[in-house]
Amino acid sequence: MRNNTDSHDQAGIVYNGSLVPLLKLLDSKNGCLQHIVAFALYGIAENEDNVSDFIKVGGVQKLQDGEFIIQATKDRVAKTMKRLEEKINGPVLKHLLYLMRVGEKAVQRRIALALAHLCSPEDQRTIFIDDDGLDLLLELLGSTNLKQQQDASVALYKVAKKIPDSILLMQLLHPPHLRFAKIGIP
Repeated sequence: MRNNTDSHDQAGIVYNGSLVPLLKLLDSKNGCLQHIVAFALYGIAENEDNVSDFIKVGGVQKLQDGEFIIQATKDRVAKTMKRLEEKINGPVLKHLLYLMRVGEKAVQRRIALALAHLCSPEDQRTIFIDDDGLDLLLELLGSTNLKQQQDASVALYKVAKKIPDSILLMQLLHPPHLRFAKIGIP
């Protein structure tokens, strides 16, 4: 495997369905292989055309859950997460929000989980209130699957941690349209 910095090749890897098998290689017990794959994923995350697909297939969760052997791999994964975070804006965010509304339920949940970790505080209201990301996280929290409950708990914690003060927390948890609906005011 070679270091791939050509934008067209990076998009081709994702377009041709190689992203999921590449992510699965992170499960290898071979530290050298893990590092090579982590480096390739870092390159793939550079191209903003790949970010939605990366998130859609569960790449963020795979990076978070990985048991990496070599410290350099852990560092590369952290840099990849930072790179993904930097790409969550503009057209990438709009596309993810679209997928979060119309995608399969599993895709919607993966996106909500990923955005909880990667989005900026300024985009939280749009993601978690206006586009129902909070509902998706709460559904996962109510799941009978322990892993989903844990992922949702961590995601909700991340969302809450980004809120600067308790007033914003109240607005996030009880937006005006929900408060009025509860007391029957249109």
